Amino acid sequence: MARIKFGALVTSGSGSVGGHTIQNSKGGMQLRTKPSYKGRPSFAQSLIRSYNSKLQEGWRLLTDTQRKEWDTFAFSHSISNQKGTDHFISGHSLWLKYNFEYISHNLPFISSPFLYTGVFPGPELILNGSFVDESIWKFTSNFFWGLNHASFSALASSYISQAVVICNACIFTLSFDIIGVGASALLYFRNDAFASLFEPPYNTYFPFSEGSHSIQLTSKATSTQFVAYASAGGTPFDITNISFRLTSV
Repeated sequence: MARIKFGALVTSGSGSVGGHTIQNSKGGMQLRTKPSYKGRPSFAQSLIRSYNSKLQEGWRLLTDTQRKEWDTFAFSHSISNQKGTDHFISGHSLWLKYNFEYISHNLPFISSPFLYTGVFPGPELILNGSFVDESIWKFTSNFFWGLNHASFSALASSYISQAVVICNACIFTLSFDIIGVGASALLYFRNDAFASLFEPPYNTYFPFSEGSHSIQLTSKATSTQFVAYASAGGTPFDITNISFRLTSV
């Protein structure tokens, strides 16, 4: 608190100036500084702040050519504010805006503004998709648990499954890794009542080669089970890193 004594020219005062308020008291006129509120940040605020250093580091790791691409793109694409007024922002600001959405969905940064889709998968629906143990999953004959994968012997058709709520007419993103396969793994994703859950071409057995796969599945029925059937018509294989996320309803 600061105390002000007025001279011959200024003898009184009232009101506020900036962050200061003039008050009367028995001791005379006083100038009080308004205290700034320093509350504990919310979880959302703390989360955004924790992302900031990663976002800034991501921008610094871009090449000069990539940063120029963001600047050029931002200059030709206006952004609407809450009032609906269009304005332009810098390439750096656009990088932060777009990639904040990616990092908040646990996705890697995009290096180019042309890669931005604005579509992000929902939360993970599969538990223990990397098969760290035998929990959660149901293994039927000819499917066996191995450390960090499930193995199919191909001696007879069989499946692995777990409880997952699947809505009708919804779009899902399914990803997984196939390893140790000979010709191809024949997989059919359906419920435990032997009914097809998804639209063509994934409404029957589909061949998958060695490597990582990510496919879009459109459901045509509701279910409480996610089931991956493997056909004996294919070759033995291991499957791991299964992810199943709701993309759109």
